[in-house]
Amino acid sequence: MVGNRYGRVSRQMDLAEGLLYSPNVRIALIIGGSLLGYVLLRRMLTGNSAQIKSNIERALSELHAGGVQPTIRSEYASLLAERLYTAMDGNGSDEAAIFDVFSQLHNAADLVLLMRAFGARPYGATGGNDSTVAKWLGWSTMMDLSGWLRRELSGRDLKRVAAEYKRLGMSL
Repeated sequence: MVGNRYGRVSRQMDLAEGLLYSPNVRIALIIGGSLLGYVLLRRMLTGNSAQIKSNIERALSELHAGGVQPTIRSEYASLLAERLYTAMDGNGSDEAAIFDVFSQLHNAADLVLLMRAFGARPYGATGGNDSTVAKWLGWSTMMDLSGWLRRELSGRDLKRVAAEYKRLGMSL
C-alpha cells in the first residue's frame, strides 16, 4: 500500500510536469507574461500628474508676478472643475455645460485655477472615465484639463474651446 501511494504521487507529478511543458500552456504563459509586462510598462510611462501640477503652479506664479489676479476663488474653481468632469465623464460629452463653465472665467488666472482644480485625471481608452479595472490595467492615461478637452471635443466645439482659451490669454 505504501508503494501504491508513492506511485500515485509520482504519476500526479508526471502529469503536472507534462502539463507545464505542453505547447498550449507555454503559449498561455508567454501571453500572460507579455500582458503583465505591458501593463507594468504602461503604468510607468503614462502621464505624470506631478509634472502637470508643477506646470500649473509655475503658470499661476508667473501670472501673479505679472499682476494678473484670479476673479474666482479656489473653491469655486473646484466646483467648476467637477462640473467639467461630469460633463465629460463616460460616453459623449455635455458641450453646453462645458461652455457654460468657460463663460464664467474672466482671465488667464481663472483658467489656471480651474486647471489646478481639475488636476490630472485618468482618461480611459474608451473615452471619459474608465472603470477601476481599466485604470489598474493601465488602459487609462493621466491627463490635464486641456488633454480631456482635446479628446472629448472635435470640430467646431474644439475650435470654440480654443477660442475661449485665447480669450482668456492662453492657448489650448
